[in-house]
Amino acid sequence: TNPLTTVRKQHFWEYFSGATLNSRWTTSNITHTGTYAMVDEADEGFSILSSTSGARSAIGFNNIRQYAPRASVAIFDLKRITDASHDSYAGFKFDHSNSTFFNTAVVSQASYATNIGLYTGDGSTATNLEGTTPRDTAWHNYKIENGSANIKLSIDGVVDVTKTTNRPETSTKLQPFILNSTNTAATRDTRIKYFEAYNT
Repeated sequence: TNPLTTVRKQHFWEYFSGATLNSRWTTSNITHTGTYAMVDEADEGFSILSSTSGARSAIGFNNIRQYAPRASVAIFDLKRITDASHDSYAGFKFDHSNSTFFNTAVVSQASYATNIGLYTGDGSTATNLEGTTPRDTAWHNYKIENGSANIKLSIDGVVDVTKTTNRPETSTKLQPFILNSTNTAATRDTRIKYFEAYNT
């Protein structure tokens, strides 16, 4: 009943485990139909799987956008099961059900790139900046920091990419986002086992 005297930080974290995906997340078949399931292996988290060429399957935060484009952090553990013809993205996005990457700040492990990168988009253009870490199929801990002057991507505790161009518009709010994309009819699988996000 009384006005807030402090800013709420909107701090969220989740370990992906149990039988089903938590109801705070929504699955989205952007193109074709994906398979979503907890992995029945120790510490393997949640799987987003596609087996149709051109498929894009994602999970988002029910399109509830709580995070500031210039003052927020995402920390998560991500793994790809295969490398060739396979793209994985995770971090912050405006609309989890949309195929465009405008108003986005995500890790990029894409088959068109040599190294892991930071893919960001403003209201009209999206671009990828590769770092120095080769893309692979291992678990990594990622940290995306949306700051007032730039966006930083850290991999396993080391800052690898700093990007100043094509950052999300200041008028938008963002949500957690993970996407699995395949360019082949063979099975391609992205896994997430931890995600944390907060406003700074």
